[in-house]
Parts: sequence; C-alpha cells; structure tokens
Amino acid sequence: MILIAPFSNDVLRNWPSRYFTELIQSLLDAYDDPIIMVGAAEQRQAINAMVRQFSSDRVSNVAGVWTWRETVNCVGGAKLVIANNSGVAHLGANAGVATLCLFAASHDPFEWGPRGPRVTTVFTKPACAPCGMSGANGCTNGHVCMTDLRPGLVFAAARRMLGVPQSPST
Repeated sequence: MILIAPFSNDVLRNWPSRYFTELIQSLLDAYDDPIIMVGAAEQRQAINAMVRQFSSDRVSNVAGVWTWRETVNCVGGAKLVIANNSGVAHLGANAGVATLCLFAASHDPFEWGPRGPRVTTVFTKPACAPCGMSGANGCTNGHVCMTDLRPGLVFAAARRMLGVPQSPST
C-alpha cells in the first residue's frame, strides 16, 4: 500500500492538488498497490476532489475517518509514504518506512526535513529560499518552490524508492 498525505498544516507547504492527481495516475499505471489518502477531517472534501476520478478499489480517502492512531498504524505497514513537509512525513521517517517528502522553500530541508535511511526529500531551491514565510498568499514568487516540483520528477523519485513495477501497465 502507498500512503499519501497531500496536505500539511500550512498551504505554503502544500504541493498543488493537480500534481498529486497526476502522480496518483502514474502510480496506478505502474503499480498494483492500493493508494490510501490520509488527512484531517477539514481536508476530506479537497482529497475527495483528487480521488473522485479513480476507482475506489484502487484509491481510498480516509481523511477525517481514521484516528491519528489508525494513521500511525497504517504508516508502519506502508510500502511508501508520500507527503509534504508534515507530521506524516516525519512519522514515516521515524517508522523506518520509505518516505518521499515534498519540501517547500519556506524552510531549509536539511534543517527541518524528515531524516532516516529510507527518506528522500525533493525540493527546489529558488533564489527566495528559505523564505521563512507561512501561507501561500504571502509568496510574491508564485509558489515556485512547489510548482517547479513537477509530477514527473516526483514520480521518478517514487519509482526509485519502489523499485521495478509489480506488473506492467496495460
């Protein structure tokens, strides 16, 4: 199972939802693993908008349904955790699970990012980094630190972490 946490506690740290949708499609095309989307209750509708176009047999949204304890337990059994710089990314790293963290330029990933032997952090380093800002409305550079992290780049990192696809896409 691949666990995805598409939101953090600050919109500036969030990778665009449309990019998560592209990433999910790429993962579904290449792997047989189910994808579970996690988040808080207030994120459920936004996650539903992302997963609505996929089969519920392959992609499920447990945001606001699972308790934090259930999320912790699921992280431990995941093949891969994909998350923005958030508690879930740090949780995956702490559990020793392969963790792919998408890191905004608001903070230095070498200082604030999740750590561990199975962690990969992807980020860009625009001239404004680290900005120390919070809230995407304060960004005067179009949130390039996250929009420049293209889905293909993130999928390539996920493929390196997951290894050879279980079955070729049809």
